[in-house]
Amino acid sequence: FPKPARPSLPFSVLIVGLLCLSVSVILGLSALLGYQKGVDGAEFLGIICLFGIYASIQFLRLRSTKLLFIALTLGLMVGVVGLIIIPVYSAVNQVEVVLRPDEDDVETEIKSVKDQIDTTKMSWGITVVFIYALAAVYISSPPIRKHFRY
Repeated sequence: FPKPARPSLPFSVLIVGLLCLSVSVILGLSALLGYQKGVDGAEFLGIICLFGIYASIQFLRLRSTKLLFIALTLGLMVGVVGLIIIPVYSAVNQVEVVLRPDEDDVETEIKSVKDQIDTTKMSWGITVVFIYALAAVYISSPPIRKHFRY
């Protein structure tokens, strides 16, 4: 008997899979460059990106959405720690003194925690959380899940 024809890859699955694959490759290359420059923890980010590449390929092969969920969740955890928790922690534990010369003497002022927090990094971290939520809802939706074997 001839083998049954393999179902074609739906466009929605193709877009999500290629987007996750390209982001994993780009972040993996940046982790490799960071590792060569001696950035702490870059090798671990590279391992997560390799897993993201593997999960994206399995998603594109219509094998599993679970691996992509795991890869996205690992990426979310790295993003939350690196872009939200660490900037807040460093702002709370770091005292920055500003010297302001006055006409008669020099005044010192301690910057507030609010002024020390890197809001750009925190904005990127919140963006990562929203993108993860959108991707998780979309991947778990019935029109996407119906194409996968479980």
